[in-house]
Amino acid sequence: MRDWWKRQQQKRAQRYLEAHAELVTGFLRQAPDVAAQAVTKLFEMQARGELPPHRDTIPYPNWAYSSISSQPLNRTLPKTSPWAIRQFSLRPPARRAINAIKDPVLDMPFTISLRNPVGMRGGETAPEPDDDQRARIFAATQMLSMPNNQDTWRQWAGMTIEDLLVFGGGCSEVQENVSDERPLFLWPTDAQSIRINAAWQAGSRIPHYAQGRGYPYGLVPTIEEVRLQDDELMYMKLNQRTSDPFGYGYMEVAFDTVNSFLGSFDFATRRASNSTPQHIIFLGENIGVDQVRRFSQYWESDIEGYGKIPIIGGGKQPQVLQMQSSGQDPLWVQWQEFLLRMIAMSFGLSPMKLGLERDINRSTASASQDNDWATVAPVANTLKDYITHWLLWYRLGWKDLEFNWHIRTADELKQAEILAEQYNCNAITVDEIRASYQRPPLPDGLGQLTKTAYEAAIKASLQAQLPDPATAPGAAPGTDPATGNGISAGLMTPFDAEGEGLSPQERAFIRAQMRGVRHERHGISAVAGC
Repeated sequence: MRDWWKRQQQKRAQRYLEAHAELVTGFLRQAPDVAAQAVTKLFEMQARGELPPHRDTIPYPNWAYSSISSQPLNRTLPKTSPWAIRQFSLRPPARRAINAIKDPVLDMPFTISLRNPVGMRGGETAPEPDDDQRARIFAATQMLSMPNNQDTWRQWAGMTIEDLLVFGGGCSEVQENVSDERPLFLWPTDAQSIRINAAWQAGSRIPHYAQGRGYPYGLVPTIEEVRLQDDELMYMKLNQRTSDPFGYGYMEVAFDTVNSFLGSFDFATRRASNSTPQHIIFLGENIGVDQVRRFSQYWESDIEGYGKIPIIGGGKQPQVLQMQSSGQDPLWVQWQEFLLRMIAMSFGLSPMKLGLERDINRSTASASQDNDWATVAPVANTLKDYITHWLLWYRLGWKDLEFNWHIRTADELKQAEILAEQYNCNAITVDEIRASYQRPPLPDGLGQLTKTAYEAAIKASLQAQLPDPATAPGAAPGTDPATGNGISAGLMTPFDAEGEGLSPQERAFIRAQMRGVRHERHGISAVAGC
């Protein structure tokens, strides 16, 4: 923590000197010896390759340079997203699609852990963190659990993911904190109000970001109210491209589709609320207006709602005319279903997530559950990468730590079957299975064994506890005299020490293991109905 504090003070001093470059210039002019040493040091660093390479190409040329004068635009520019996109995100289909991605990410627990050393092979034991690393892990966890004095992790991450899905960018202002163990404060910021300077480069004195406040009714903010340096704003980007410095959100992809859905839904609402009759009665030729009015009164008072058979006469060839075709969809339901499928496709979701259950069977439902993590993975990994690389490594300088999700698959039974298969093949140890279900290692050291060695150790321990067959007449060797059952009759699981306090996921693992045991004993037919 002391080294981190020194680096923060150095960054503050560097930021101050960058903002007041005239002080450095004046000092070097007054001390030519120091200036000569600084230039010599710079050349030596370049010769040793300690300085990063220089880039020749221009990032975002259409945004960073003026098309008239071909001069750099040293100003921030807003993202030209329509104001209505925020309102569209509140409509039922869009809101359901956003929540279907956001809520699973928020429900996943996270951990700040020690980064594995470079070159570490699989199966090798990761090193234990020292006291300084434990202190920094605790500080980073506290920082994310309570990013500021008003918002919790779920509130901060929820607002950030919301803007990621809608605008393709999630923004948070970052400032240093010395009031408690949290090193930084994070405040969620409206991504639509943030402007980016596309001409900014690392080491530039110009601000990288700015916030334009007060943009009601679709007005793009044109005034840089709040200027922010690169290390004062964490700007997460989804679907980043080389053509512009902004991200591209799922809601922007589905904007036109949602607009079409709202139009067709509004039409269907008016059509259903003011239904048009499908037929009209033509009384025939030579029927006057008075006769039509008397017939209408007769129909409403004596026929409609009474179940009587109307009897009329006097007109020539009266008939009932159909006003609508019989095969037409009056509310355009199929068109609305197609638009819902397009919205689901824009968010990478299954149409089932938006309430479309047509053409769904057991096979497609199972495939949809398997793709749950594939749906939220782009957003979850974007959040993970920015917290690790920008917040922990770049902003704090803690490159030995990383942010990780504790992923829980939606299909717990499938996970249990995979673990049971690995356990039965002696591919994983007892403690590794217990760690998958957040259980501590076994205190007696047997958790380091695989299934075969673990069961052999348990059987040897039980065999030592059984009485001598010579002292128990009638008891066969290798059996319990009290029950008469063999020692190997019971199923030994990694959760025997917990007794009855098992979670549903652990019980699913035991069922999968029992299914494998019955398959070994009785064949496939005995477990076909399991």
